[in-house]
Amino acid sequence: MIVVLKTGQGGLALYHYTAIINYFDKNKYGERVCLHILILNIFLSVIKFIVGVLGNSVALIADAFHSLTDVFTTVCVIICLRISKQPPDKEHPYGHGKIESITAKIISLVLIGVGLLMLVASVRKILIGNLLIPAEITIWVAALSILVKEFSYRYTLIAANKIQSTVLAADAWHHRTDALSSVAALFGIIGARFGYPVLDPLMAGLVSLFIVWAGFRLLRESIDELMDTLPDKDIPKRIKELCNEVPGVKGVRNIKVRKYGVFLIVDCVIVVNPLITVDEGHQLAILSKKRIIEDNDNIKEVFIHVSPNENQPHEENKNMPNK
Repeated sequence: MIVVLKTGQGGLALYHYTAIINYFDKNKYGERVCLHILILNIFLSVIKFIVGVLGNSVALIADAFHSLTDVFTTVCVIICLRISKQPPDKEHPYGHGKIESITAKIISLVLIGVGLLMLVASVRKILIGNLLIPAEITIWVAALSILVKEFSYRYTLIAANKIQSTVLAADAWHHRTDALSSVAALFGIIGARFGYPVLDPLMAGLVSLFIVWAGFRLLRESIDELMDTLPDKDIPKRIKELCNEVPGVKGVRNIKVRKYGVFLIVDCVIVVNPLITVDEGHQLAILSKKRIIEDNDNIKEVFIHVSPNENQPHEENKNMPNK
């Protein structure tokens, strides 16, 4: 734990505490999950594309390109996790955690772009006509894709929740949209084989709408994080309860919480008796910090500003220099 004390006008003091949290373990775990999913996506993309072309299924080909975007985004996540675990330096004194939000934004824009291109291609296919009946094997490949992508979604989301990673959660939802697109592709293929060939490109268009929707959803979340939007409304309430439990703390105010990579950063003000010494205020800040960190493992840093209680009388310190 690093403790920095600064004194300012009015006898106020600012304490900066950095919790000892193992970045390496969290990021290493996230990278391992991404590598597993990457291998699955490469295999699945190749199979769906080949079978889609040979089996005359526009929906399956569109689904294959969706899986290829999964490969791209998973590679981005791996790079992101490796950058974010780097320690702070002179150019980045707060570390590299914001790379997660930036990468999530890139992933969302890729999803939106790919979805719109697929939508245009599907509409053109419907308008041009000359629709073919997909082969039977395309049904089995689409069904296989649903199972693999749903597994990828659940596997990645569990990892994202475990390490509180926004970018990993974004990648997980990308897998979920791919699973939904495979469901649409399957219905399109089955419909085409039952005598409604227009259903194949129609479902491909529906797949593209799934992708665009997921992209906008992730874009909004990444922008919120970059703007330091409150990640959870219940956290400030809990912090206030914890600090008020510390004997000597008269109140808590100006509680601010923001997400930084896979961790949370807290700023708050604790109100204390104005007659206590700086060291006593320091100890109250340490106790408050300890309660906050122990209650939430995802909190990385706690900035505590110690302020005197304005409702209590002040005694003039005769040892203070004249202004």
